[in-house]
Amino acid sequence: MTDHTHDLDPNAAGTLTPPAQPSPVIPWGWLRAIIFFVVFLVATVIESIIIAVVTKVTTAEEFMALVDKPIMVILEIMQMAVVLLLVWLFRRFIDRRSVKSIGFGWSRWAKIDLVAGFLWGIGLVTTVFLIQWMLGWVRVVGVSYPFGSLFIMAVVIALAAAREEIVMRGYMLKNVMESANKYLALVFISVLFALSHGLNPNVSLTGIANIIIAGLLLGVYYVHRQNLWFPIGLHIGWNYFQGAVWGSPVSGIGLPSILKLEFVGPELWTGGSFGFEASLLATIVTALATILIHFRYRNNAATAAPSEERLPEV
Repeated sequence: MTDHTHDLDPNAAGTLTPPAQPSPVIPWGWLRAIIFFVVFLVATVIESIIIAVVTKVTTAEEFMALVDKPIMVILEIMQMAVVLLLVWLFRRFIDRRSVKSIGFGWSRWAKIDLVAGFLWGIGLVTTVFLIQWMLGWVRVVGVSYPFGSLFIMAVVIALAAAREEIVMRGYMLKNVMESANKYLALVFISVLFALSHGLNPNVSLTGIANIIIAGLLLGVYYVHRQNLWFPIGLHIGWNYFQGAVWGSPVSGIGLPSILKLEFVGPELWTGGSFGFEASLLATIVTALATILIHFRYRNNAATAAPSEERLPEV
């Protein structure tokens, strides 16, 4: 018979004390996040070289022309696989935690919040579009229904958005919060998130500032729930409807869309060639939404799915 007396809590007779979680190999969460980010950037450069060789594209314009082609789905799956591999390696051997614990807990609340995030994303970007259209700052100059492109872009945008959330909110924000105030961690990761878009076409200072706010918007839920489903849904809803439905560039990248727009209003308010994300209107909408989501989920953090899961003892 196996003796389990060593598992008993001496202060609570008959109560089993769960084994302690192993300590991370690197004790500072912020350092783990930075090392991961550097490795991720190196992997991204290697991926870009491989993609350029395989697709034989030499310019950003040629690459973006593939956005609604089946090969882009394959490339996004490949990039997602690399991210998941990196996260697994870091969580297993550096953090000594499970991949699930970065925010993949699945529960009734997770299902609800995934849908809620998607609807928030659609609602916010639609609000920006409708206000611009009603004020005459954008004109609808064409309507089309490229169903094949719309389907492919739905898959591509979903994979790209999920990949960014896994990296930025799931791994990096999770780790930085372990060694810093959670709100300071949120600001830090939001700035990194914006800087990662710094080489996008037609980028502007307003666009970078708005992406910082977008990082706060996507991350404030995670700060309270530490679950990825809401930000993934919001990211997908915003990007897909902004680009494939309403016809605005997405962070400077033009997509085939249902509506074809002409921007005729002040660029500071329309976003111009970078898209809605560079408009002061988006600044106001996303800032207000960040505040609303903060208060909505701050008081309901107790309903979140557990974010930590002990690794099995080896």
